[in-house]
Amino acid sequence: MRSQLRLAELDGHWKQARDWGRQLYERYKDPWGITHAARASFLIGESDDGFRTFFEGSKQIEDIRPWSAALVGHRIAATPEDELIGFARRWKALSGNSAVESSLRDHFLFNALLVDRSASDKTVQFLLATTEKNGDAAHRGWIAGYSAFQRADFAHAAEAFAGLAAQAAAKSESVRAISAPALPYVVASLARSGKMDQARALLGSSQEKLGRDFYALLSAAYLQGLSGDHTRALQTLWQAHVASPPLAEATISPLYQLLEACEKLQVWTNDDRYRQMLVDLARRQREIWPWSWAYAFEAKHAKDAAERERALALASFLDPQSDHLSGFAKGQREAAIAWLERNKPFKKQ
Repeated sequence: MRSQLRLAELDGHWKQARDWGRQLYERYKDPWGITHAARASFLIGESDDGFRTFFEGSKQIEDIRPWSAALVGHRIAATPEDELIGFARRWKALSGNSAVESSLRDHFLFNALLVDRSASDKTVQFLLATTEKNGDAAHRGWIAGYSAFQRADFAHAAEAFAGLAAQAAAKSESVRAISAPALPYVVASLARSGKMDQARALLGSSQEKLGRDFYALLSAAYLQGLSGDHTRALQTLWQAHVASPPLAEATISPLYQLLEACEKLQVWTNDDRYRQMLVDLARRQREIWPWSWAYAFEAKHAKDAAERERALALASFLDPQSDHLSGFAKGQREAAIAWLERNKPFKKQ
């Protein structure tokens, strides 16, 4: 049944994919089944069904998988910030576990309001105050660190992420899933704030514990690129792509982190090979699933006009509020919408 689900998705038969996902959940209580069913409903424009499926799944499966589907639905709908906050606040864990409830809400709001977004200081302060109130120190570190990284305040980013990075090799899978993705940001932030020796020391100690782990590889690529060893950095980025971890628990998608690293290194070094790799990896990622960010990165960085128009069209449907689309002119956005009307990419039966 899982194979039938994946084949339907790969062939673009989204109604079939939705139905296989539902069957997987109904028969086996498969967490990915109901997550994929909800995602597929959003893609084909059946948002009410998608959110019903989310609520059904999230009451039974108290982890981030159903929430990743809710994020797909809200990004397609371009839901305003205050409504996203209200949506998260209204959700209640069936188990009554307040810590789990807070963590899932905070995870959703972090991704919805900060990832591929230019968040205002007011939004960041609201999120920090929320985590302070509910005692969610892990997501408080993420909000402070990632918002600082986005605005190139690398000293504060390294400081905020440091505690999380120290737990990257934790034995607890749940702790590691939240903390390990912070490691590349700490290494890059230390290097960018003139603390290259500290960055190298942290990377070395992390590699001893983690080996050729995705997050250690991505950290190494940042350091290699910032040290001018671009050929090696590109090889390491590819190795990170091959070593991409499971998507079920990570605070921020490792797929997004990989493209983000390519983009940052291209900006920081002005070496066009990072852009070329970014476009190649984005195209590979969107063959697995139509991730909004994969199309948004491609739309911003592809050189071929036809490919850029197609990517812009799909990104405009999947996440019209993407920060990567902010530089496109009104005429380009209108042409992208016209492309969607002509091609109807998610209406295949």
